[in-house]
Amino acid sequence: MLLQTLPGIGVTYYGEEIAMENKYIDWEHTVDTQACNADPEKFDDYSRDPARTPFQWDASTSAGFSTNKDTWLPVHENYKKSNVLLQRRAPVSHLQVFKKLIKVRREPSFQEGTCERKVIQQDNILIYKREKAGSDKYVF
Repeated sequence: MLLQTLPGIGVTYYGEEIAMENKYIDWEHTVDTQACNADPEKFDDYSRDPARTPFQWDASTSAGFSTNKDTWLPVHENYKKSNVLLQRRAPVSHLQVFKKLIKVRREPSFQEGTCERKVIQQDNILIYKREKAGSDKYVF
């Protein structure tokens, strides 16, 4: 949420819009070159495989990513409960919130307005306001 509301380009790595979780990939199944070139005891310090599993589109075979039962990397076990299709149909979901944030980013307060911030150190709180004269004001 923070990155989508601050000035600049909001970058989203695939899966973040539905809150996909990383999947642990053991040494025998890792395919990441960096991890494969590492020691089997420390490969997971280098592996990017957990964040590269197939996108979870729906609850069908291989999460709708492929019709094949097996994929290059395994699908996360939670794909039947966490996928695009379910989140599109839900009245409240991570995907629905993400879509609203993308829409809000198009508002004049975000496109042309200011961003003022305040930090409350003792409570570890960051407050910021996005506004443009004559447009809606947003406080986070």
